[in-house]
Amino acid sequence: MIGCVIAGNRRLRDCQVIQQSSEESQVGEALLEMAPRYRAASQGPNGASSVGRRVEIAMGYAGVAVP
Repeated sequence: MIGCVIAGNRRLRDCQVIQQSSEESQVGEALLEMAPRYRAASQGPNGASSVGRRVEIAMGYAGVAVP
């Protein structure tokens, strides 16, 4: 899981890995690499601006055994 702040251009900034298990050690790094491509909604569910809000993004993966 990474935590980021939504910038004025709806991009994520100040991202850092905030939680991951040893089995997911590469997931946090992958999320950090993808964060610059992410665009947040300009408003939250209540209609307030999302700029400056802190968000958490999680991703899991299913490992596939390689023979």
